[in-house]
Amino acid sequence: MKFKPGQFIEEFEAKDGKKIIFRTPKPSDLFQLLHFINSLVEEDTFILACKKRTIKEEKEYMKKILKSMKEGKGVWVVALHNEKIVAHGSVHVSGERSPHVCELSISVLKPYRNLGIGKKLIDLLINFGKTLNFKYIFLGVFANNKIAIKLYKKFGFKQVARIPKIFLYKGKYVDDIWMMKKIKS
Repeated sequence: MKFKPGQFIEEFEAKDGKKIIFRTPKPSDLFQLLHFINSLVEEDTFILACKKRTIKEEKEYMKKILKSMKEGKGVWVVALHNEKIVAHGSVHVSGERSPHVCELSISVLKPYRNLGIGKKLIDLLINFGKTLNFKYIFLGVFANNKIAIKLYKKFGFKQVARIPKIFLYKGKYVDDIWMMKKIKS
């Protein structure tokens, strides 16, 4: 299955009653996606990026994800509240030697956390992974991100590796936990 830019996926009601729209990103989302990632960088939350992205970098990222979706190698999803991107996630092919494995990632803006949006996004992405015929989904998570680890475990992800002290986060070394889930035989 191939996904198109701006493709509507689903409407969802968050725990607090907010109406959330899930769809694939489209080129006109460029500045919103830039603001989204840079907001997470400013917060200094559990993401790999430490410095704000430029418009040029975000354009390259947008080009890459649209190409990948067109080729059926993954899907990226944005969650919108009142037309503002509040969450973003993806499942995409892990690498050339592992076309049967997809990598999952999600991020949710701070005011929209703990409302069920991330949980819904993971559910959608796991199902898209199946639709795209991946056999396994894997992810990496900061070892001190206990809330995320608990959520991934609820979805059946199991820890398969732990890389010690690979991240420098807020002045401390943090392990990277790799988790995996089989989604197709």
